[in-house]
Amino acid sequence: MNFAFKSIWKEKCRSLLMILLISISVFLILRVVTTSFAFKIQQKMIKSMFKTNMGRIYRLDFSSIPPGKEGEKINSIKEFAMRYENVSVSAYDETTLYFKELKNNKEYRERNATILKGTILEDYPGISDVVMIEPNMLNYINFSLEENDFKPILIDGEEYLPLFVGSKYSDIIKVNTILTIEYNNTKYIVKGYLGDNDIWFNDSDPITDTPIKLSTKFFAPFSASDKTDNMTQLSTVGKIFINLGENKNHLKILEEIDKFALNENVKMRISNLAEFMELWEKSQKNIAKFGYILAFTITFCSLVSVIASLCVSVFLRKKEFGIRIAYGYSKKDIICSVIFENLILVGISTIVVYMYYFLKVQAMKFTTVNVLLVTLKSYSLWIITIFALLVLIIISILPIKLISEYQPVDLIDGGE
Repeated sequence: MNFAFKSIWKEKCRSLLMILLISISVFLILRVVTTSFAFKIQQKMIKSMFKTNMGRIYRLDFSSIPPGKEGEKINSIKEFAMRYENVSVSAYDETTLYFKELKNNKEYRERNATILKGTILEDYPGISDVVMIEPNMLNYINFSLEENDFKPILIDGEEYLPLFVGSKYSDIIKVNTILTIEYNNTKYIVKGYLGDNDIWFNDSDPITDTPIKLSTKFFAPFSASDKTDNMTQLSTVGKIFINLGENKNHLKILEEIDKFALNENVKMRISNLAEFMELWEKSQKNIAKFGYILAFTITFCSLVSVIASLCVSVFLRKKEFGIRIAYGYSKKDIICSVIFENLILVGISTIVVYMYYFLKVQAMKFTTVNVLLVTLKSYSLWIITIFALLVLIIISILPIKLISEYQPVDLIDGGE
């Protein structure tokens, strides 16, 4: 062991070069593996959010709506679609707004300042991040709450909409607290708290983007005025789902919905979620394929350089090996020492690269589920360990063969 450490230190320039080459290979493989498997985890996560077959759920995307009538037109299309039996239409939107009671609340602002630090909202600690939904969506989405949890609450003749608060605020905002949206005066009442593990669809795209964590969000139903509000309804575009259930004539229903939209001077695209997911999966596989080809090409070149360097090192150290044989070392001891040297080089490279990438990902400010970190802790760790062992075997084969073919006399006289 001491022999291996001394050899590495003695040829530290060569050792650093090999560590660099191996590190490049490890980093490229780690990155492409983590990205590839993170996509699979994300895809599995999104699929698990649906209770029903995604092949029966469609998404509405609007390309043209008469200006000034966006809210009215979108709502009319939803209502038309829901005339059909077993058909439900629902949408969601993540928005930032002010609750009058929280905007200047000292405790809330202090907590939010910590949560929002490093984000685009860090200068607005009084703001609240709210996920608005149409409760019937929960009939086909796996979630800790159900549609019945969002029924209006009547107190002293006044109606309040239920609101659920992220767990990060549970010690500040108490159950039955009344909160009023500043811009439209809709009153909500805190009915309960969201769990630490509760997640929801990403606001950017429900299918291709990672789900968001709800521990720092508010979760509430749209108000009555939101149903025809232009800005609110435009914000739901791309996040409007039609669940056709078990309707056998679903294609005819979609055709009728499309005709109704055209009569309303609205142009839209209806896409099947399962088909969209399949296309997205294919595109990601093509990207991953290119990434793997590039990573393995560079890895091959790096390892060829490492092997060449090790073979040259064996040739230059023939006399050193001979002296050690003269002092009682066997050829087997020398081979084990060379393997251990390579193990140290590969081990240092792998650990340094893994820890660098892990800490880099861990330090990222995510409001979504950090699928990269989840992947690094599971699939990537095992795969990169196996890859490191393969690298160790590959770079050791030729130097071991060279040493094995030398006769003791060749080593003792240093090849002279």
